[in-house]
Amino acid sequence: MENKKVLVSGASMAGLTSAYWLNENGFDVTIVERASKIRGGGYPIDVRGSAINVVQMMGIHEELNAQNLNNMKFNLNDL
Repeated sequence: MENKKVLVSGASMAGLTSAYWLNENGFDVTIVERASKIRGGGYPIDVRGSAINVVQMMGIHEELNAQNLNNMKFNLNDL
């Protein structure tokens, strides 16, 4: 496959994660987002189980722990 371009619609956790892995696998990724800026609120994020493996494979596990994000919006549950 020569022309491996992909458009990801939405810069949510799913969109950004998809874009990361597509890029890692040789795709030229463009992300589009309707919001004009980062929102201050949102839904809590709970990372556990197989999601721990994903953040480790992405190389961001230690950074997430270092940011001390256990503030009721983000929980990293390394079980």
